[in-house]
Amino acid sequence: MKRSLAASSLKLMFVVGPAVLCMTTSGCTKYYKVTDPTTNKTYYTTDLDQKNGGTVTLKDARTGNKVTVQNSEIDEIKKEEFESGKSAPPATPPANPAAGTAQPSAAAPAPAAAPQDPSNPFK
Repeated sequence: MKRSLAASSLKLMFVVGPAVLCMTTSGCTKYYKVTDPTTNKTYYTTDLDQKNGGTVTLKDARTGNKVTVQNSEIDEIKKEEFESGKSAPPATPPANPAAGTAQPSAAAPAPAAAPQDPSNPFK
């Protein structure tokens, strides 16, 4: 009986041991780059929750904010790319607006008033 108990303990150690080791070290962490193709925003995360319909909820490593992306492109990346990406400033949107969309212009100063003619009866 002692022999089978020792064998069972040894088997348990080989099955459970790697799982515990994996959970306690960062070697099992997965790193993701999530891109929203409609806004071109990129998020870096290790915490990703995919839902039905393509919706993804994540914790953005840059800001710490919880973000939900309706349509996303998900890439599993290496730790080095994750570290450099989360430290980089977010990309700014393109300077030129899309064709067909009007941007409000800065208010132009009003034209100077014309000098009034004293002989004008329509003052």
